[in-house]
Amino acid sequence: MKITRQRIKEIIREELLREVSFKKLIIPNDTKTKKLVSNMIKQMKLKIDKDYDVKALKARGGNQELSILPKHYDKFLEFLAKNNIKVRG
Repeated sequence: MKITRQRIKEIIREELLREVSFKKLIIPNDTKTKKLVSNMIKQMKLKIDKDYDVKALKARGGNQELSILPKHYDKFLEFLAKNNIKVRG
C-alpha cells in the first residue's frame, strides 16, 4: 500500500487542524442573523471546516454554535456587536 505525498500532506493538515482550538460563539438561530453571518463569512473569505464550523443546537429557533479560529474571533465578535446580535462566548 503506497502512500503518496498528497495523502501525507492531507494527514498533516488534518492533524494541525485538530491541534488548533476553535473558539465558540453562541448566536441566535434566526433568518436575520443567518444572513448577516453568511455575508460576514463571505467578506472574510473563510473556509468551512478549515476556518469555521456552524452547528444548530435546535432544529427551529433556539441558538446555533459557531466555532471559529482564534485569529478571526475578535473581528467576528466586533461585527456581531455592531449589528446588535446577542452573542455568548
